[in-house]
Amino acid sequence: MVVATNLHCQIFVGGLNDSVSDEQLGQFFCPYEQLVHVKILVGKRCGLVQFDGSHCADVALKMLNGTQLARQNIRLSWGRSPSNKQTQLDPNQWNGGSYGYQPGYETCGGA
Repeated sequence: MVVATNLHCQIFVGGLNDSVSDEQLGQFFCPYEQLVHVKILVGKRCGLVQFDGSHCADVALKMLNGTQLARQNIRLSWGRSPSNKQTQLDPNQWNGGSYGYQPGYETCGGA
């Protein structure tokens, strides 16, 4: 079992439908308790969901990854804190910018 190690556990949400609001995303994750913060990154089709405990975040990630929200399958992974950002260029990136949704989701960093 993979469990996040930081006090506030952040989940990256990829593949969001453009119509999904912060409020809808929060309601989607609300049943997993200890929800602290939700933010959709405008124009990126992704968001961040922060929990106060690793157990609730872990259960939400396992239960909701690949499920549908607003008729779109979403992809979940552990979010990254700014201090853990990758320092090397990703070979899957084009001209230093993110091309597609690769591990790390560098264009969606920060809450």
